This record gives sequence, C-alpha cells and structure tokens, in this order.
Amino acid sequence: MPIKNLLYNYKIECIEIFLNRAFAISDEYSIIQQEFQTLSASQHEYYPKTFSDLEHRIDILLGYQNIVFRAVYMELNAIVELELKRLATSIQLKQNKKPTKLNRKNAFSIIENEYGLGIRNLPCFEKMDEIRKIANAYKHSDGVKSVCEEQTNDTTIKLGYCKKRYNLSFDKAKSSIEAVKDFMKALPGERQQIYE
Repeated sequence: MPIKNLLYNYKIECIEIFLNRAFAISDEYSIIQQEFQTLSASQHEYYPKTFSDLEHRIDILLGYQNIVFRAVYMELNAIVELELKRLATSIQLKQNKKPTKLNRKNAFSIIENEYGLGIRNLPCFEKMDEIRKIANAYKHSDGVKSVCEEQTNDTTIKLGYCKKRYNLSFDKAKSSIEAVKDFMKALPGERQQIYE
C-alpha cells in the first residue's frame, strides 16, 4: 500500500534537488569556471587552448545556469499559483458554490474572506511577489524587469533610465525555495495531496 504524502512537499524537494544537482556537476565547463577563478587552470586537461575557446565555454556554462534559474523560478511560481487556486477552489466547494476560473487575485480574495487574514501580511509574501515577477519577466521578456531603473555614473550624476535584467544566483534561488516553504507553511488549509 503506497504511503500517502503531500504532493506539494514532493514538488519542492524535486526543485531543490534539481538546483543542487545542476550546480554540483563537474565537467569541462564547470572545471574551466572554477579554475579560471583560481587562476590555476593551465595544468588541467580541460583547459582550452585559446582565449576564444575559454570564452565560449564560460558563455555556455552561464547560459546553462540561466536555464536552471528560469526553470526553478517558473516551477516555484507554478507551485504557489497551483496551491492558491486549489485552496480557493476547495473553499468554494465547501461553501457549495460552483468553482470559478481563478487567477491569483481572485484566489487571494476568496482565501482572505474565508480565513479573515491578509495574504500580503503572511511571511515571505514580498518574496513570493518577486518570484512571480521574475517568472513573468523570463516568460515574457527574457528576464528583463518591467520597470525602468535610474542610471547614474560614479559621481551620481543621473544618466537616464533603462530596463535591467534580473540578476539571479544560486544563493538567491535557494533563498527563494526557502521563502516558498515559509509562505506555504503560513498559508491556512492543507497542501495538495498525492493520491493513492
């Protein structure tokens, strides 16, 4: 007989393992980056013979890491939205209402009315909103923020405004996973179950 477990916990653990494994790989690309940073690369068999080859391998590694970050943020956003919509739908069913098509805003309203709380006051809500913005930025504009940021030079003279890309890192992705856990722990109701 299979053990009943939470699908939500399973999904979070999969994302954590995916992120950790993606950065634990030791191949010609990651070795180059590590050795390039320590400046002891000339003895290693994977070290490229030309600067152009070195540049290419580093670009490939950075592109790979960018794909990993995109996947992590897309999945985190999907988990949050799924759980919010699932919880709001279960509330509608409990109230003998026909489930409606939900978005994040509608789900917030239903959950807040049912439990008498402000979702924006839950721990890590701002981080959840940032995860949503990052996922949407990668989905719609290759990671470019939707708001313009002021540009200054070294003497703080204003140079104008431009849009910037989100700066993602392994540590930021790990903290985002932890933030989702904290937010979901504070969200009332049960998380999605794995069916037997």
